[in-house]
Amino acid sequence: MYRSISSRAALAVALVPAATPYFAASAAEVASEDNAIEEIVVTAQRRSENLQDVPIAITALSKATLTNAGVVDAESLQVAVPGLSFAQLAGYAVPRIRGVGASANGPGVENSVALYIDGVYVAATTSGMMSFNNVEQIAVLKGPQGTLFGRNATGGVIQITTADPGKVARLDASASYGNRSTVEGNFYGSAPLADAAAVDLAVYYRRQGDGDGTNVVTGNDVGSGKDLALRSKIKLEPFEGTVIRLTGDYAKMEGTRPFVRVVPGTIPITRNPIGGDKWDTFQTFDPRQEITQRGLSLKVDQEVGALNLVSITALRRSRIQTRFDADAQPAPLTDVTIDQRDRQFSQELQLLSAQKQRFTWMIGAYYFNARAGYAPQQILAGTPATRILFNSRQTTKSYAAFGQATFAVTDALNVTGGLRYTSDKRALNPTRTITLPNGVTLPPVTAAGNATFNKLTWRLAVDYRFSDQLLAYISYNRGFKSGLYDPTTIPLNLVRPEVIDAYEVGFKADLLDRRLRINGAYYHYDYKNIQVSRIVNGNLLLLNGDGAKIDGVDLDVTAQLSRQFTVTAGLSYIDSRFTSFPNAVITTPLAAGGNAVSAGDAKGNRLPMTPKWTTSLSGTYTVPSSIGEFSATAIYLHNDGYFEGAENRLGQRPFDIVNASLGWTSTSGIYRASLWVRNLTDAYYATQLSSQNTRDVLIPGARRSFGVTVGVKL
Repeated sequence: MYRSISSRAALAVALVPAATPYFAASAAEVASEDNAIEEIVVTAQRRSENLQDVPIAITALSKATLTNAGVVDAESLQVAVPGLSFAQLAGYAVPRIRGVGASANGPGVENSVALYIDGVYVAATTSGMMSFNNVEQIAVLKGPQGTLFGRNATGGVIQITTADPGKVARLDASASYGNRSTVEGNFYGSAPLADAAAVDLAVYYRRQGDGDGTNVVTGNDVGSGKDLALRSKIKLEPFEGTVIRLTGDYAKMEGTRPFVRVVPGTIPITRNPIGGDKWDTFQTFDPRQEITQRGLSLKVDQEVGALNLVSITALRRSRIQTRFDADAQPAPLTDVTIDQRDRQFSQELQLLSAQKQRFTWMIGAYYFNARAGYAPQQILAGTPATRILFNSRQTTKSYAAFGQATFAVTDALNVTGGLRYTSDKRALNPTRTITLPNGVTLPPVTAAGNATFNKLTWRLAVDYRFSDQLLAYISYNRGFKSGLYDPTTIPLNLVRPEVIDAYEVGFKADLLDRRLRINGAYYHYDYKNIQVSRIVNGNLLLLNGDGAKIDGVDLDVTAQLSRQFTVTAGLSYIDSRFTSFPNAVITTPLAAGGNAVSAGDAKGNRLPMTPKWTTSLSGTYTVPSSIGEFSATAIYLHNDGYFEGAENRLGQRPFDIVNASLGWTSTSGIYRASLWVRNLTDAYYATQLSSQNTRDVLIPGARRSFGVTVGVKL
């Protein structure tokens, strides 16, 4: 199932429209009174705009859309976004858009796809492993965002917007029960404090009592756990033209994860094929993982005459503690224990012109200060074991100034230009201590390094509105991702910055009185100094691939066939190739078990974790009645498969996912209930594949789950 895969496209019906919600909770959420598809407001250019007027490929998903699509956390978001894949490396989130994304983790390693929550950049990749809580909208911006966003992103941006408390009291709560003894609860409450103040509280809790599989060695369940997420926001409007938002959040995930097992059919270095059920694992001890994160942010919007001044100040901390058997074999070969701590502070200032005028502009400045380190990382390798302790602290200081302006040459023609200058300073101070199997501890080895990376990035776009129904655009963007030190190597290994030049031609069309929406884009990327990784003896190593070219097409369709029936379809095609990578790590299976590791040329190979085709079809049908509205929703997703690494040896074959639900909402809108199933066919696929000298391993994706949810909304 996971051996080398064919690149033959399996073109089926299509993925999620980039311009519309994935599929709707009810017809009323998608269609207005005249049965037209609703306008969607996004802040992709840091100001509120109709999505169909923004010359960027975007997927925007509402809270109801996420719920009905079965998107409950960051990992499942890929079900609803064409061109997005999502891997998780032992508790670290690694998203990828259009083939561009990180394949590494560790202190100071940031994703190529940047995550923002209410305008705050979240640097730690462990923080991306989140369950969604109080989400109003998620917008996924595709392609490099090198001008307006606080940290440059070569792959794209995931924007999460949470609800604001209002002047009217609100209550929205639900409870769910599912298979494998899973209970889940969501609560959101909002209340006014005074005429100019309001506060809210959002709580999410989930507990899975029974595991997805069994650790055959210990006889215990694995894959179980619990999540808790809290968020509270105070909104103040003390003066006319002034809005202040103070937000605090806390989240904790813990359980018997990561759920690692040897790839079926491969022979590990122990020479014994690993059998058992595909959901079983053979780790010498049960894995354990705990991820905590907390944050505090202050956002101030101040009108200054016709201008708007925005200040966003944020402090975040996170920690991951995990221990797992990295070789996933019933022998103590490679045991890994990680205690990583991340802390960041950011300050952003924006000054925006009035919106409805011929010349609109925005200027800003951004400061980012982060510290991340192992405290420590421990690797036990071999039998008897050699112990390797690694303590490190990588710091980042970033300064940036940016601006973007749009000039309406005519009522139909707009020209947009933007620049950003970034200066990143990196420093690393690691210490490695080795204790030999005979108990002798070698003298500690230390190192120190400092590096500065300066870069000018830009955006140029021209869009033309042929009619009220059709917008076409062309854009050129340069993206940049800072260089960094490999956090686990001595002597120090400095990884060069990524640079991507992206060319895109696209259109956005609302046809048949806005009952049919078709959005499409073709893009070409020149991608240089790609930051890639390889695991050797449980240790993650970073290196640069010289370059790659990516060509792709997004095509997205929404059809409001009637007031009750909505269909969405879409397609993502990605042709990605390394143009030069002479020092790629190549693994070759050995007849005796395990893999030989060598250097080789990956030129012409596909980029990791990048399927050629992703397609899907979804539909929502609603039936009004005297006792309320009934709805049926279903989604079919096809992924054409992908390779794990640059060598293109180990791969995930094509797979399909089906989610479905049946819902009821009372005539008053107060009460609701639904029956739902996720991964109906129990498709077995990998969210992580890893080829090492000792074996090939995987972490499986979420297996079939089903249950019932009841809720109330006041």
